[in-house]
Amino acid sequence: MKKLPKIAKSCIAGISFAVAMASMPCLLQAQNPGENLLKNGGAETGDSGGWIEFPSVSTQAKEGSNAFVCKQSGIVRSEELIPVNPELRYRLSGFFKSEGAEAKMCLGFVSYDADEKEIQSPNITPITGTETKLREAASKGDKVLKIDNGQAWVFDTKWTPDFGYVAFDVDDSGAYSDLPNRNLSGAGLKSIRQVGGQWEVELAKPLTADFVAGTKVRQHRAQGACLWVDNQQVGSSWKELKGRISGVSEGVRQPEKFWPGTKFVKVAILIETPNFKDAVLVDEVVFSQVE
Repeated sequence: MKKLPKIAKSCIAGISFAVAMASMPCLLQAQNPGENLLKNGGAETGDSGGWIEFPSVSTQAKEGSNAFVCKQSGIVRSEELIPVNPELRYRLSGFFKSEGAEAKMCLGFVSYDADEKEIQSPNITPITGTETKLREAASKGDKVLKIDNGQAWVFDTKWTPDFGYVAFDVDDSGAYSDLPNRNLSGAGLKSIRQVGGQWEVELAKPLTADFVAGTKVRQHRAQGACLWVDNQQVGSSWKELKGRISGVSEGVRQPEKFWPGTKFVKVAILIETPNFKDAVLVDEVVFSQVE
């Protein structure tokens, strides 16, 4: 075999490096620890640019000239996707103040996968130990699943009827490699029961796909809209909410860890006000990599 000249080797190496770097967008953003990765975290542009659902800006700021104002309850999120590398460590913080009665505040993230598709809590919240198989094939439109063993499945009247799910094509090795699992039934389980010694799961909504007998399944649930790092009651004085996050949850969701499959995030703020007359002020929201 002929040896390549040095200049050819250099070109190939350069091309290989460029391809490798282009395929690793999540690793390129974390060059400056301490830098705010969030645009307009303190309303210093004089408007709510960079955010969704913040209605206005106030001059009653914690720092600088402006702060965000919100009067309605709900989730506010930043507008742009922020690439993250779960192998690194991050810190999220912000200051909050209520102009009326105490308000409940949560600070955290909306998570997205490599395809920029949102990861929701049912995708990554399995009920451990519920792995089993379909005993019979299930067809699109069916609302009853027949499974091998439902002994470990949970029916809690407070959440299962509305927030229970069945996940299909699961990894039953204990590694949870299927998470985030997007192959879910519709929200809600009406019953989990034994009929004539056989286990049946009744769905609240009909299946939207066909599944063969032997398909591996697991019970999932919805638990929280976002990945929260802190939550507190906020009164008339500025209060800081903060948390750190690094690594990835394995199986059961773990505090201060990213959801499985996360490659991008948006900062999320949950605001719960007692009424629609009391404004909540938000300022100095910072999301940064830490050493």
